[in-house]
Amino acid sequence: MKSLIEQIKEVLDGNISFPSVDYLSHGLRLVTNIELVVGKGIFDISHAPIADEVIVKSMSRLERLATHSESVACKLMAVLWPYANDAFLHDICDSIDLWLVNSEIDDLDVFLQTVVSAHRDTSVREHFQQVLELRRSN
Repeated sequence: MKSLIEQIKEVLDGNISFPSVDYLSHGLRLVTNIELVVGKGIFDISHAPIADEVIVKSMSRLERLATHSESVACKLMAVLWPYANDAFLHDICDSIDLWLVNSEIDDLDVFLQTVVSAHRDTSVREHFQQVLELRRSN
């Protein structure tokens, strides 16, 4: 039987043709995988490189998804950002910030405001408040 981490790696390694799938359900599956590996503490420090790989691959997939549904991809990137930040993957964080600040999606501000209002981590709330301010100044 394959471990949870091996199963997640298989999901992320699969070739998915975004135009033929439901973007939101696919994106939520990616986020669920990230939460299973990173957010629930399933791995010990020896698994940190696998968690990093999950985050990096997820971001790559979300960037591909953005070519078909930027709204869904940007919202899921916002969900991914705290995990990338906790893993010190600052290049991923910077990339997410660029997507969020430069996106012209109308309802993204509402989504980001929800993150600001609801996230349990003060530093994450403050970060997304800054992203909102940058979006409004563009």
